Amino acid sequence: MMTMQFENQKRELQKSLHLKKEKKKETMTLRIKQKEQSMTSHMVAKQSEQMLELLAQKKEDLRKELEQELEAQVSQADEMS
Repeated sequence: MMTMQFENQKRELQKSLHLKKEKKKETMTLRIKQKEQSMTSHMVAKQSEQMLELLAQKKEDLRKELEQELEAQVSQADEMS
């Protein structure tokens, strides 16, 4: 009788420990996923910012180039007049 009761308690304890272990594993997995998502979000935001800066610089470079071409054309037109 004691042995049967002991075995039942042992099984319940093992079951309880297993459930706690699984819960801890799920919690850790969720934390890892959240951390990865946060890191990915930060990386995307940083890359977006860098891309916008590059586009703004390219736009400025093109504006300067067009101004120079326009000035050259105006000078050339003035010389012909």
